[in-house]
Parts: sequence; structure tokens; C-alpha cells
Amino acid sequence: MISHLRRFDVSAVAKERLKILKFYEVYGEKASKEAFGVDRKIIYIWKRRFKRSKGNISSLVPYSTTPKRVRIIQVEPKVSSFLKTLRIDHPGLDKRKIKPILDNFCEGEGLRIYSEAKVGRIIKFYKLFYQKTGRMYHDPASKYAGRTKTKRLRVRYSPKPTDFGYIQMDTVVRLVDGLKNYFYDAIDTKGKFAYLCLTRT
Repeated sequence: MISHLRRFDVSAVAKERLKILKFYEVYGEKASKEAFGVDRKIIYIWKRRFKRSKGNISSLVPYSTTPKRVRIIQVEPKVSSFLKTLRIDHPGLDKRKIKPILDNFCEGEGLRIYSEAKVGRIIKFYKLFYQKTGRMYHDPASKYAGRTKTKRLRVRYSPKPTDFGYIQMDTVVRLVDGLKNYFYDAIDTKGKFAYLCLTRT
């Protein structure tokens, strides 16, 4: 809760609105409208919200403008059924490749033609993703689609050789005046003998 409130407190929009309210109290409506282009009615709304919250700056953060009722995509049942069957049989087909196949189907059924972008939205809306292995196609909502977790091999303990000849090596790249210098550094971990080589490639 504390981090949530702090995020609101540092809101640039809320700070700007508070600045406008203070400016309005000092210089009035005309100067505020000329300086910030904000009408008196809007300022009163901000002022009322700020007063009801007992001076909490988070009350000046803009509300979400997402509509409560969003438009639902309208698709012919035959088209949605055809796309589902097509995606099950060929999950690797993208919207660009599906478009001409769907056009032939719609022309044969006497249905209207759908655009390529609309085909992509239909796939996303009905979640027509049936890729079992590998990459999952055209699902922007799925951030890790198709990824499989692999166990990373880590060196838990540094090696402790008992004899000479165990070499560890690393490379450092430096960029000086537009030229790259490569430093190859090697060391015998047992004898502590090190060697440094500078090359341009």
C-alpha cells in the first residue's frame, strides 16, 4: 500500500494539477486560463476532489478512461468455425497466409471479406492458438509464448587445481578514439603466472 501511494505522489500529472490549483488561488481564473488553458469548471472539480481527500495529492491523479462496456467483435459463426478448424490443422499459419484462404471461403459462402488486420483480431479474440511445441504465433498477450525453461548450468565452486597447467582466460574490450582494443588475459591458477596480450582483432 505504501509503494502504491508513493507512486501516486510522484505522478507528474498530479503535481501539475496541484500547481495549477495554487496558481488559481493566487492569480484567479483569467490568468490561469491564459497560462494553462484550463477552464474554471475543471479547476473546481480538481479542487473538490483534493478537498475531499483532505489534501492527498493522489486524488489529483487522472481516473482511468477505459470504457466499462467495450465493443465486442462481430464475426459470422461460419467464419469463426472455419478459422478454428484451419488453425487446429495448421497452427503455424499467420494472418497473412490465412487471408487468401479465408477470402475463397467467404466468396464461396457469400459472406463479406475480412481484412488481414481483422483476421488477426479474430484469432486473438477467440484465442485460436493450438501450437503445442516451439513458437506460439500471433499472441501478443502471451509474453513467454513458446518458451521452455531450461536449467542453467552454473559453476557453484571455483576449481582448485593441485598442479600447474590449469589456465583461466578472459577478454576485455576497450574502445579508444573509435578503435577497439582487445586484451586477452590468461593466468595459471596454481602458479599465479599471468600473461596479457593486446590485439586489434
